[in-house]
Amino acid sequence: MAQALYATVRELRMAGVKSGDIKAEAFESAAKHGEMRALLSAYEQFLVTKNRRDMATVYEEAVKHPDWCPIQPEDCWTELPDTVWTRCSAASSTPCPASASSHAFWRSEGRPFRAD
Repeated sequence: MAQALYATVRELRMAGVKSGDIKAEAFESAAKHGEMRALLSAYEQFLVTKNRRDMATVYEEAVKHPDWCPIQPEDCWTELPDTVWTRCSAASSTPCPASASSHAFWRSEGRPFRAD
C-alpha cells in the first residue's frame, strides 16, 4: 500500500499537480479526497521544511534556468537517417541561398538546411 501511495504522489508531482489542485470530483468519497490531499500536502511541506528536493522539483527548476544546462540549443542536431544531403554550389542546377558563401547550406529534396 505504501508503494502505491508513493507512486501516486510521485506521479502527481511529476505532472505538476499541487495538493490544492486535487479535485474532489475525482474521488469516490470525500474521505479519500481529503486523505490524498493531506498526504500530498504533507509531502510538499516535508520538502520545504527539510530543504529537500525530489525529481519533480529538479525538473521545475530546470525549466526556469535553461542557462544552467551544459547542453545548449546549438549543441542539438537533427539526424535524418536515409537522407542524402548534397552541398549547394554554384555549379549545381539548384541555386544556393544568397548567404551560402558565409554559412554551410545543405539541400534535401529542394529545401535548404542551414548548418551554422
